[in-house]
Amino acid sequence: MKEEKWSSLVEHVTNRHENCHHGVLNGERQWLREGSRAHKLFRDVVESKFLLKDIGKLSPLHQTYGLEVFHSVVNTFAPKSTHFFYPAMLARLSVAALHFNQNGHRNQAVTKAGELQWHISYPKGKKENMLL
Repeated sequence: MKEEKWSSLVEHVTNRHENCHHGVLNGERQWLREGSRAHKLFRDVVESKFLLKDIGKLSPLHQTYGLEVFHSVVNTFAPKSTHFFYPAMLARLSVAALHFNQNGHRNQAVTKAGELQWHISYPKGKKENMLL
């Protein structure tokens, strides 16, 4: 099922939506021309046997994003490069859990005009590429 849904992207990007579950698409959109070089390259990527094998292994119910975010918060309060004795580590992990539970499901910040607010950073390791 997942592989078929993933493979349907090849037709979806050419504005063929016979088997799509979404409603009518409104507005101007740019579509790939079927048979064009871009469409052939896209098809090669989407229908790659290695990628299709991985798509089949994706969990339908559980993603690890939340756990990865929690581990990032833990690393903020208790860096791996620093040694902590048990009471200090327990306190830091408790503070990290409290922080995550308080802030983990907040809505995105908005400007005074009501638009979503973004923060752009330029980390040195990414060589001038920005991250949102």
